[in-house]
Amino acid sequence: MGSSREACDRCHAMKTRCSRAQNSLECVRCIRLGISCTYSPPGRTGRPLGRKRIRTTFDEDNVFSQANAGIARALYNTSTPHLDMGAVVDGYSTNNLGSLEFFDFAAQPNNSADSTPFFPLDHLFPENYSQPTDSTLVGTPPDPSAFHNLAPSTNSAGSEASRTTPSEEPEVNQEDLLLRLLDIQGRLAKLVKSLNSEPHAPENVEDIYRASEILISILESVDDGSALRSPHSPAKPVGVFVSLFLSSYFSLIHAYEVLVGILRNDLNGNKEYTTPSNQSSSTNSSGNQNVLQGSVPSISIGAVRLAMPKKAFAEVNLHLVAQTVQHVKAAMQRCAARISAARKDNASGSDASAGESSKPDPKDESSDPLIELAQLGISELSLREDNLISHLRSSSGT
Repeated sequence: MGSSREACDRCHAMKTRCSRAQNSLECVRCIRLGISCTYSPPGRTGRPLGRKRIRTTFDEDNVFSQANAGIARALYNTSTPHLDMGAVVDGYSTNNLGSLEFFDFAAQPNNSADSTPFFPLDHLFPENYSQPTDSTLVGTPPDPSAFHNLAPSTNSAGSEASRTTPSEEPEVNQEDLLLRLLDIQGRLAKLVKSLNSEPHAPENVEDIYRASEILISILESVDDGSALRSPHSPAKPVGVFVSLFLSSYFSLIHAYEVLVGILRNDLNGNKEYTTPSNQSSSTNSSGNQNVLQGSVPSISIGAVRLAMPKKAFAEVNLHLVAQTVQHVKAAMQRCAARISAARKDNASGSDASAGESSKPDPKDESSDPLIELAQLGISELSLREDNLISHLRSSSGT
């Protein structure tokens, strides 16, 4: 066995055939690739002959022993200034790391022959590895002005201006209210038609409750009559709003009347029921009875729907209908009180600014045909409303 292998180090490592050139002792592949071709003795791999690993001049065991001793002294010595509450407050400061002997040693210039620093991040923060002083070791609390984006400052002068006032909130104008009333009026008309043709108590009850909630929300959105102001005219045309609302309320009361009749029929256990619009049609009544017999009443409690017998369903919903009608009436009273109070305030303010008292209109209001028609409609609506409430009281036994 010779002093060197037949294959060069590269071919031996790559497990390829090695062939030397005729005019030189180097491998053909190494010559073609332009790399140095070396041959190691048999049984050895690694660096070529004559190249040894350069050792560093510092002792690694001594380094880590000094680091462990420095960390232990820093942990047990709580009286040092760099471990007080100031250092805890300034937790993001890297200046406090220089107080440990381990990091002090890392900050010192490296004596190794290798040019790579001991810590790879020390070239990013060169100012943090200078010799620390007592003034730099104690951390200072951060400036409160740095957190002005987290919470509004009570001492700043511009804080009051940045706050939104109630007047800046979007107001509901007349057109939005009228569109909502027109939409609910169409829904109620379809609901009344469905009740008169094919009554289905579970679905009809939910639709009526939903329509009542929409009407209550419309009434509550009118604060003091300012929402009824049109952007094109400074006046407050309450008449259009009242007319549309009364029309919707007529349809709602009619739907409640038909629904109460259906619920009372189920509560009493009657097998036949005909709606007021088709009392003379026996065919429609038999068709309605088939629909009522095939329905499975249920009540919603949150996200859960519970099925129950028709009698229990009718008894529960009769109480709910009575409460819903009272809620709608209370919302109407509050809305009327707010609008009338706002009108009185505006009238008194205009009279005081003009310096003269308001004179009564020589024309009698009762002779106005519009008022007469409105009074007729209101009286009819009031009568039907009273009949419905008395009907509910007699049904619920209160």
